[in-house]
Amino acid sequence: MFRIAIPSYERLDVLSEKTLFFLEINKIKSDRIDIFLGSIEEKEEYEKILGDFNYIIHEQKGIGSIRNYIRHHYKYKTDEKYVLYLDDDIEAISFKNEDEEENFDLDEFCMSMFKKSEEKSVSLWGLCPYENKYFLSDKITCDNRFIVGCFCGEVIRRDRPDIYTCFDHHEDTQFSLEYFLRDGGVLRDNSKGII
Repeated sequence: MFRIAIPSYERLDVLSEKTLFFLEINKIKSDRIDIFLGSIEEKEEYEKILGDFNYIIHEQKGIGSIRNYIRHHYKYKTDEKYVLYLDDDIEAISFKNEDEEENFDLDEFCMSMFKKSEEKSVSLWGLCPYENKYFLSDKITCDNRFIVGCFCGEVIRRDRPDIYTCFDHHEDTQFSLEYFLRDGGVLRDNSKGII
């Protein structure tokens, strides 16, 4: 089982219409979702519309600081082993192979990527950063590839040094490189992209 971490900022409608809808149609229960917000006031606003989720207040400014907070939270304030990081505007996954799309199980796919990451002793995994099928390929790679931050998983390694970003833009590029340098690889399923 894995937790889902979604940072959001003043995008209640987008979160509801996109990422939460995406998770709902993929049969992910709301009790597995953590929504990270900047203030108590924002939490109250989200609660009125979305209802009962696990809201976590981070009080950070800038997406880099927020992503750092989230990573620190799971490593030091929980005993979670697997976390799926999502942006609040995920619509769907695009597939190289249409037959795979018909039988896709998000929970099963993510767990398989967490397990493959453990087998290869890496921590970060993700999808191809494109939605265009032309750029997708039938390969899972473990070399130095960009892992897009809007949809990626992490195996929490409490025995390895922390990785944080110092950027508010392209922080996912730094995370991709830092995890590759620390672990010797990052895992990417190149047959799937993100919309």
